[in-house]
Amino acid sequence: MGFVVVMWAIVLSACGFLIAFVAPLDSLLGIHNRIITSLIQALIAVLLVVALVMVLDRIKKLYIMRKLKI
Repeated sequence: MGFVVVMWAIVLSACGFLIAFVAPLDSLLGIHNRIITSLIQALIAVLLVVALVMVLDRIKKLYIMRKLKI
């Protein structure tokens, strides 16, 4: 049960980061060009998703190794 809770906590924290910091990026950086802002937002979102997948895969491997006693 703890495995699922940790995974959901990581996913929800990543979503919170995207909503809190990436969505209002144009006002934080002062960039008024929507194309540049959207490209930066998309790049951050893609990098976050890749990092999220890598972290969750690592946690899954640790969980499986622990359950199988490897």
